Amino acid sequence: MSAPASSSHEKWSHLTPMRTSHFYREQVITSAVLIHHLDVKNGNCTIVDVRDSPLIMIDCGSDQQDFSQHNAVVKSHFIEYIEALMLERPETERHFQLIILSHPDKDHYNLLHLLTKWEVRKLALGGDVQYYLFSKKENELTFTKEGKVNFNWLTELQARSKNPVDVSFYPLNSKLEPISLGNLYGVDFKIITINNGVDNAASAVVQISTGNFKEIVMGDAEGGDIETLVAERTDSCSVLVAGHHGSK
Repeated sequence: MSAPASSSHEKWSHLTPMRTSHFYREQVITSAVLIHHLDVKNGNCTIVDVRDSPLIMIDCGSDQQDFSQHNAVVKSHFIEYIEALMLERPETERHFQLIILSHPDKDHYNLLHLLTKWEVRKLALGGDVQYYLFSKKENELTFTKEGKVNFNWLTELQARSKNPVDVSFYPLNSKLEPISLGNLYGVDFKIITINNGVDNAASAVVQISTGNFKEIVMGDAEGGDIETLVAERTDSCSVLVAGHHGSK
């Protein structure tokens, strides 16, 4: 696979609003902000790319339920794509400032173990927190869906990181009020947690905004509160990334 089509940010203003290939969609927001939607098949992965700044990722899962046996094409494309994005930025900025997981289902996190080449500064975890086990002392994060331990990702990552990973949990609530994750390089990130139940119904929703642009990434959110959320939050939404369960 070739490097991302916009290999230099100086050329972004000349791109069409959305570029598509067999593995990605590039969405030009401003001359300095690009959003990548990666085709990881039965899963989600969105990357916010601000010129000369660290990357921000929302979900990181593939089409394979067993994280150790990914489709070879998806795996190679994913690694090459991330490497190409990292090489575009100054060496000091070649890391992930923030990774947000909407919920602890494998098809939203099972590519994480491929990212241990790069430092991750902050990890924001949404969804039903009973499926996360985190030991700050041991620096281990375990995903335990259906009682099965999948892998301890932070242990491997920490061995290569220069700084400890800041892990934050965003448990369920019924207020539908966005919680700010901060302004990163001119882009605002908010997480909305939904108390609909467990599994996909508990998936967090992520809101990305800069200037007059607003994108909402639905994760796998579904159920009663979703209709209310969509009605309240999407009237001024530029892009809605529909959840891949029941999206029409």
